[in-house]
Amino acid sequence: MQYVDANVFLRFILDDNREMADYAEELLAKRQAFALPEVIAEIVYVLMRVYKVARVEIASQIETLLEYADTYNPDVMRYALKLFAETSLDFVDCELIAYNHVRNVEIASFDKALKKHLR
Repeated sequence: MQYVDANVFLRFILDDNREMADYAEELLAKRQAFALPEVIAEIVYVLMRVYKVARVEIASQIETLLEYADTYNPDVMRYALKLFAETSLDFVDCELIAYNHVRNVEIASFDKALKKHLR
């Protein structure tokens, strides 16, 4: 298992460099890739801010990625991606809400938009 950098996953998603995308596809096909939550957050940020990809498409692309790459708490991550696609919340806020809903983790925050979604 290898922890994988956001750039490798981005080449897989964007397919904008054939050689790098092939490497990423090969790594994912072997089921040897691990995506840290921080890396997923970076992918979301880059796709949204740099490439102007729609939130729904970002969520869909990362869902596909998670079919081939492992991550911590995949159920939490999937919930966060669903929430991200459906709201205007930042992805990290969606992750916190997901931990609250899926794992019953208490979240302390001053963010009113985030707190509105907490149990």
